[in-house]
Amino acid sequence: MASLTKVRGLPDLTLLPAHGPVAPSSHARVDELLAHHEVRLALSVAAIEGGSQTAYDVASVLPWTRHEHKLKDLDVFNTALATLETRAHRSCSSPAVTCPAARPTGS
Repeated sequence: MASLTKVRGLPDLTLLPAHGPVAPSSHARVDELLAHHEVRLALSVAAIEGGSQTAYDVASVLPWTRHEHKLKDLDVFNTALATLETRAHRSCSSPAVTCPAARPTGS
């Protein structure tokens, strides 16, 4: 999130990605990514507040891919990636909302 914010502060440029279409505005793309992460964060926090305790539990509640598949519909590899991504995002959640299974040992 910090890196995206830094990129947003740079001059607006055309994006030439390795795959996908050329994007005329780096600012627009950063804004899209930041909005996407805010939605994902809100869904994650809601899952935790709803009783999900592990990264897998939270990932099970979230939609995945652009087609919004359920975690149970993903293959084993992508299920693992989704769970790890969910765990990695825990550091972006509200300090008031924590995932007990994600706390370091001894906490």
